[in-house]
Amino acid sequence: MEALIIEATEDTPQITMDSSRGVFEMTGKALPEDSVAFFGPVHAWIERYLDETEGEFHMLIELSYLNSSATRYIFNMLTLLEDAFEEGRKTSLTWKYAKDDEVMEMKGEDLEEMLDFPVKLVTY
Repeated sequence: MEALIIEATEDTPQITMDSSRGVFEMTGKALPEDSVAFFGPVHAWIERYLDETEGEFHMLIELSYLNSSATRYIFNMLTLLEDAFEEGRKTSLTWKYAKDDEVMEMKGEDLEEMLDFPVKLVTY
């Protein structure tokens, strides 16, 4: 499967979806002007990966900021992993945040509560 690499900008995160290396990461800031246009290809890539492969999917998200629109689209993508987990597939999320960033810590805790698959909160 072809990798999906989206370079970070001032308002959008670096996205690296590379099944050949087992890398599924989102890092930076997420406040895209058009969340549908930005996250649509990522959502489609995850759907295709889950449909076309039987491999594990372990996502790393390390964001310093995300707006409400980005939060909604990220949650929608993570529900794809939750569905796969409920079907017996190994999936997980590692949510990394700065140890003094209470907002991102709370967002990670919220995801941990809402999602029914392994979520690991990690500080740096």
